[in-house]
Amino acid sequence: MTDLQKSLDALENKKSEQQLSLQTNQLTDELNTVKKILKQLEPIQDVTSELLNFFVKHIKVKEEGLPVITYRFSLFSELLALENNL
Repeated sequence: MTDLQKSLDALENKKSEQQLSLQTNQLTDELNTVKKILKQLEPIQDVTSELLNFFVKHIKVKEEGLPVITYRFSLFSELLALENNL
């Protein structure tokens, strides 16, 4: 392995670490926002249209009748994608 390749590998590793750090910060920001919204809505006893409007951007229904939900926070979309892949 050449010195140039070692340097490229080191830069690639640093880039990956920085991207992970950025994703973690974005996730933390989203979680804090969700916590603030939930605190404003406490006590939550029923799912109301107001509650849904805070979290759901829009819902489309495919021709097959399957709903496609777009959330306001990427956190929910990512979690559901992970759950569907399990």
